[in-house]
Amino acid sequence: MNATGYPIFARAVTPGETQFIGWLFLVLGLGGLGMALRKWNWLQEHCAWLLRWGKGTWSIPASRVGVSYGSATAAIFGMYCVSDAQNWWPFGDRDYFYVGLILWLLLGVGVFLRDYFHHVNQKDD
Repeated sequence: MNATGYPIFARAVTPGETQFIGWLFLVLGLGGLGMALRKWNWLQEHCAWLLRWGKGTWSIPASRVGVSYGSATAAIFGMYCVSDAQNWWPFGDRDYFYVGLILWLLLGVGVFLRDYFHHVNQKDD
């Protein structure tokens, strides 16, 4: 441990690593969004374990809207990482970006509640 309390081997992430992670999130997020919008039945059949909110005892199935929201969130995070690694800010003023980010996360709460209430109100025939 050093004076800051962090392990000695801890270091900052380099811009190259940030860019790689960003491109990875961007490609996977856009791919997931495309799959959710175009190949939903295939996803439900082959990747059902990916189409859930949470894990364990409180896990509920996600709808197409929920999966699309999660994929779009990954793509936005990837764009943020890539633009940060290149010291380029395509989103306009940073203050407006953070307001938009807060609104986006509140939308996510709404999407989760939509899926949750849909799951709770399903009737077993």
